Amino acid sequence: MNNTSLGKENISSSWNPVFVSISIVCYSFIIGFSLLGNSLVCLAICLNKSLRSSPAMSFIFSLALCDLLTAIFAMPFDAESLLQNSAWKHSETLCIVWTTTYLFSVPTSILTLLVFTIDRYKTLSDPLRRFRKSKFLSIRTSRFVVVFLWCYSLAFCLLPVMGWRRMPHYVVGGYCNFNITFTYSVVSNILHFILPLLIIGGIYFKIYRIAQNVKQCHKLGEGKNSFPGHIARHPSSRDQRHFKRNLRGTKTIAVIVCALFICWLPYSVTSIVFGLCKTCFFKSPPEVSVALLMLGYLNSALNPFIYSLRNRKFKDTYRILFRSLRKIRRNAQRRSRASPKTSDSSISGRHHVSVIGHASSIRLTSFTVSVSIN
Repeated sequence: MNNTSLGKENISSSWNPVFVSISIVCYSFIIGFSLLGNSLVCLAICLNKSLRSSPAMSFIFSLALCDLLTAIFAMPFDAESLLQNSAWKHSETLCIVWTTTYLFSVPTSILTLLVFTIDRYKTLSDPLRRFRKSKFLSIRTSRFVVVFLWCYSLAFCLLPVMGWRRMPHYVVGGYCNFNITFTYSVVSNILHFILPLLIIGGIYFKIYRIAQNVKQCHKLGEGKNSFPGHIARHPSSRDQRHFKRNLRGTKTIAVIVCALFICWLPYSVTSIVFGLCKTCFFKSPPEVSVALLMLGYLNSALNPFIYSLRNRKFKDTYRILFRSLRKIRRNAQRRSRASPKTSDSSISGRHHVSVIGHASSIRLTSFTVSVSIN
């Protein structure tokens, strides 16, 4: 997850031109899809009142915002370092922003997924809430948890800036270093990657047992609960639908966790190995670290598709939004052809489009945009 304390000491005198070209193309796609996808996720949540009313969307919004910060303040500098043979051409402040953003975004995402998973488990494990639409965390509580996680992650990633670092300066010899100690790297990996993933894995094992228990009870036609001592009751068809909806949301989180685990585990493991074995670090091809880091960044581009493909409200919001934007564009083109000399003020005064479909509506004006999907 974190770069080792070795920072940029394994500097290649010259990158392979073919490798640089392929890496820049990959970075371009990853950055483009990350910016577009996560921006749409944040926009959909802000516009759709139905999405905002769900506590789970507070965590999704936090994940998307972390991915946006990574795509804006971290990925471009990594791509530039390949073109500049790892040389740093900017100020030390930008170097601090680059390294701090990296140290902030990944731990925040993992801790958010940990809280998200705990919320799913508490909802499914409570027999009085399992078949209800209500969740364990309220909207206000979920937003408070997100703010707390951001404050904690920000404080932890600023520890090197406040003094817990190897060298007094970040830019040394024309290179931007990840100026963190080996102890900081190990502690961060354990607290923000290894331990959370182990806890998440254990929680999902319990969730799997709950799902199997409820499924078996349904087959037997009995109203048994997951734990002894709980009041048994026969869930209605509506209760079963709510349980399946909660379980489907839990599976979506599992997909997000698996994607993050697959993308960031190789880089995290190599960071720890290179920190323990400096000889391995200097003997390894520098392309290995770059390729594994790109794999980790790929997670920021995959997440928006995971959110959207498994949530009907996201897809409906995108569909209505794009449809309305196309209608605005057609109307603007039609007005420009009809009256090319019309002033900008008269056009903006009539720049209003409303689209109303079945069970959904969207309204776009020059100053306000709002979406409502029931």
